[in-house]
Amino acid sequence: MTGFGVHTLVCAWLFALLAPLIVFYFLKLRRPRHNIPSLALWKRVIEDRRVNSPFQRFKRNILLLLQILLLCLLVLAAMRPFFSGAPSRVSRLPVLIDCSGSMGALDKLGGSTRLEAAKAKIAGIIDGMGPDQRICLLAVDNGARRITDFTDNRRLLHQALEDLQVRDVPSDLEEAMRMTAALAREYAFGDILLVSDGNLPEQVNATLSFEVDYQLVPPAGSNTGIVAMNARRASGGEWDVFVQVATSAKNAPSTATLVLLRDGTEVASEELSVIAEHPERMVFRIDGADPCQLTAQLEMESFDSLASDNVAFLNLPALRKLLAYVPEHLATYAQALATIPFVSTTTDPTLSALDIAVVDVAGKAPDDPSVLVTLGQIPEPLKTSLTSLDEPTEIVDWTRESDLLRYVRLREVTVLEQPALTAGVRIEDVENAGYEVLAEGARGPMILRRDAGRTLAFHFLFHTDRSTLPYRVAFPILIANIVEIAANRAGLSEIDALATGAFPPLRSVPSCSFTVTGPGNSQQERASDADGVLAGLSATRAGLYTITSETGSSRTLGASMLNERETRLARVEELMFKEELTVQATTVSTKVEKPLWRLLALLAFAAMLLEWWWYQRKAG
Repeated sequence: MTGFGVHTLVCAWLFALLAPLIVFYFLKLRRPRHNIPSLALWKRVIEDRRVNSPFQRFKRNILLLLQILLLCLLVLAAMRPFFSGAPSRVSRLPVLIDCSGSMGALDKLGGSTRLEAAKAKIAGIIDGMGPDQRICLLAVDNGARRITDFTDNRRLLHQALEDLQVRDVPSDLEEAMRMTAALAREYAFGDILLVSDGNLPEQVNATLSFEVDYQLVPPAGSNTGIVAMNARRASGGEWDVFVQVATSAKNAPSTATLVLLRDGTEVASEELSVIAEHPERMVFRIDGADPCQLTAQLEMESFDSLASDNVAFLNLPALRKLLAYVPEHLATYAQALATIPFVSTTTDPTLSALDIAVVDVAGKAPDDPSVLVTLGQIPEPLKTSLTSLDEPTEIVDWTRESDLLRYVRLREVTVLEQPALTAGVRIEDVENAGYEVLAEGARGPMILRRDAGRTLAFHFLFHTDRSTLPYRVAFPILIANIVEIAANRAGLSEIDALATGAFPPLRSVPSCSFTVTGPGNSQQERASDADGVLAGLSATRAGLYTITSETGSSRTLGASMLNERETRLARVEELMFKEELTVQATTVSTKVEKPLWRLLALLAFAAMLLEWWWYQRKAG
């Protein structure tokens, strides 16, 4: 329903200026007296008086009509009239703009991105704002960011809209809804606008306290991209590298060439034909003697709408044996580790860069191993919470999903010493101290896990040599799990390409400052903590990131989009929120106000030019 209205009705009093304008034109002309030689001129004088009568002057004076028209147009423009396309007008409107990776997709070769289409849609809404309306812009990607506060400053809103850029990450609508709900507690509004290409999670774990206007921009063209890349240790000191390619093309197969580069040099290529229902998975065998950086590139034979998923990076270390410290008296562990080909053992605890260390009360603990296994020892922070009783017990329950106890059956394992909680202490107190309970006995925890950053520790609160565990099938599986954990922490078992969003914590020099330079010369400053852990590195664009320390040393990591939903350009037509509330998408733009003052001002300028031309014409 379209309605007409004005914003500044108070300016209507300016119509009163018509009175002095007309009165001025109705004033009689003061004619001077002259002596004339003949009466023949009287007829002309009488005709002149008749023409100068008020009614005739008003009727025939085009200049007066043009000036009245000019004044009316200027007064109407000052009143700021408009046509309203909506039955009701909102005073505050949060606008959520999808900036995830798929919003960078083009509609055609040389065309515009989905974000540019969204910007054009929102720019029209900003231009149609009334003087009593406020808009707040929020960007939605893997998080939510408030770009502006509620404001009616069109210049500020247009500038903030123009500065928005695509981030090569999937969208997280739940975080956006939580931020909008928090905004609703601060400001009163009943409607929000969500503009997206539809590549959103279908299920949103959020409760709505407002109406959602979910608008879709036109779809992009077909796209093919790399959705997964990882490497697995193979026999013979080599890596098996897996690359998976998916496409959004449904009508015909998408053809491309997948090129694998090692430190910038092509080492393999494979032609492939992909359809939407069946992604292609390619396998390459790479020598693992030296560290390298692998780059997988898709070379498309036809138009591809999204470029950010056509490249993926994977850093591979040189394959080596894991080094494990085992004291001489722990023969069961030494024998079990000796059966694994890529593990070598030592009895020297002073060696640096140990991958695994197994110690008991009689053994000397080495410094900072990657994985530490303690036997029959209560950690120092828990000395007052736990005690060890010299009585037999059994393991009652254990966490089967734990990486340490995967496929390990501890039922009916007899232990000759029983860890027990001291009086007044609960399991929750142990967990609050930073320990995860992996196995429990009748009177307390039996196995604890604690990740201290540089060292991952597993604490067996009983000594395994004083149990039946070494004689069970579970023991070699347990040792294999420990080795697998150490290999993963060292990056020597299975490595996944790093996805965009944020890098995982990296090991580095303790208490050192770093500068991270990313795609587009973006920079961020970070510092490692006292344990040498460098965390909080943002990687929102696909590409290479160079991490440079204050000492001048540097390393390069690659971030890849690697998201099948983004690559397939999925388009969700209906969003489902909590309480089975659904929001249907629409491609129809929000009807906004159509201001008329610009048109009226332009017509007034045209009337002024016409009046000037008419006046010059009469003078001529």
